[in-house]
Amino acid sequence: MINVFGVSHRFFHFPEKPNAPIDLFAVNNSIQPTSLYLQWEDEMDYYTMEGVSPPKVIMYLLEYSLQSSSNPFSIKIEIPHDSDKLKQIQVTELRPASRYVFRIRGINSAGIGSPSKVLEIWTKSIPPSVAPFNVSVSLV
Repeated sequence: MINVFGVSHRFFHFPEKPNAPIDLFAVNNSIQPTSLYLQWEDEMDYYTMEGVSPPKVIMYLLEYSLQSSSNPFSIKIEIPHDSDKLKQIQVTELRPASRYVFRIRGINSAGIGSPSKVLEIWTKSIPPSVAPFNVSVSLV
């Protein structure tokens, strides 16, 4: 902008919504009948360009539901973002032997960002509490 006092160079930065988190996955051997651990990464984990960075995330939103639900992604959990910690959460109170769908989004001052790719997971069955009895084997 040019005026009687000279030239002004003002650049306004408008915050953008976060990009979709990447690589949402279940932590190895964490899937149990009623719980599991999920982990994810975001662009900040990979960003190396100087002077340019993706929109900052202040919180994450985990959305999930039973795969057969008429209201998909109806369960929501807000997760505070701490850049020094692993991006991980334990999800509890799940149903045994059930199929769930999960996705996660970043949140910042501009709003809720795009969701990650959907992750589908089957929880494990509950093993029998006692060994079977009256079992017999016969030759055929």
